[in-house]
Amino acid sequence: MSDQVKQNKSHQATRQTAHQGKKVIAKNATIAVIGAGGMGRAIINGLIRSKCCYHNQFIVADHHQEKLDHIARDARVRTTRSAVEALSEKPDVIFICVKPQSVSDLIDEIGDAIANSLIISIAVGVTLAELEENFGDGTRIVRAMPTVCAKVCKSATAVVGGTWATDDDLDLVEELFDALGVVRLATEKQLEAVAAVIGAAPAYFALFEDTLTRAGILHGLNAPGSREMVNITMEGVAAILSDSGEHPRAFCEHVCSPGGTTAYALKEIEPHLEKGVYQAVDAALERSEVLRNGAHNAE
Repeated sequence: MSDQVKQNKSHQATRQTAHQGKKVIAKNATIAVIGAGGMGRAIINGLIRSKCCYHNQFIVADHHQEKLDHIARDARVRTTRSAVEALSEKPDVIFICVKPQSVSDLIDEIGDAIANSLIISIAVGVTLAELEENFGDGTRIVRAMPTVCAKVCKSATAVVGGTWATDDDLDLVEELFDALGVVRLATEKQLEAVAAVIGAAPAYFALFEDTLTRAGILHGLNAPGSREMVNITMEGVAAILSDSGEHPRAFCEHVCSPGGTTAYALKEIEPHLEKGVYQAVDAALERSEVLRNGAHNAE
């Protein structure tokens, strides 16, 4: 754990809070999820799949009925088109899973309905300072950056606690996201980098798989067969690297025969891939900065 993260957790340990009551654990928590889009559904499905939580612990709010129908069918959770109605039950936890551009409207809508709930925001670019200013002093807020892989309990999530988040709050947040994969404490500055690198990584990986699949098709493989072989190979590489702890660069060296076809292929792809990834992450960070500065309607 870095010195920054240690300092962050030490600071959280000394915080004073108006929140009192018994310690809430995941299996006993009542949870409102505001926003039934891809990330909201992924978190709900992952928590139920992992048996960290059960379907009757959730109430989900969204203005779009088709999204509510989707999650109600998949996860058997209660739904409502009114966020205020969802919060009228005074849930222990409120997940804010709306787009960053919609956070201000959501805060206007729910007003004081949050009561003493712990808020977990996954909105990219919306800072703790902004959230605390809008929700008011004493509001317990944690920012989290999970990925859509939460749906299958393979998310890498970074979290940072706000001014009034307690140790018990952070314990609960870590319990929830640990059930969805792995969770790490971070600083808020690091959170933006996590969003740009890890939060977008599922799309990066899927795009690479699609590109490699199409390369196979170009050279005579049928589409389903090419996609299946690329997909199982990606799964295999991830499993090997996870199980062995081997550095990816060392892995590349092990699968390359001197002067062989893979060595020549990597020599060709590496500079383009490296440049593209760095540019992609920079673009994501720039967009995060735009959102953070309030230009929510920027094209």
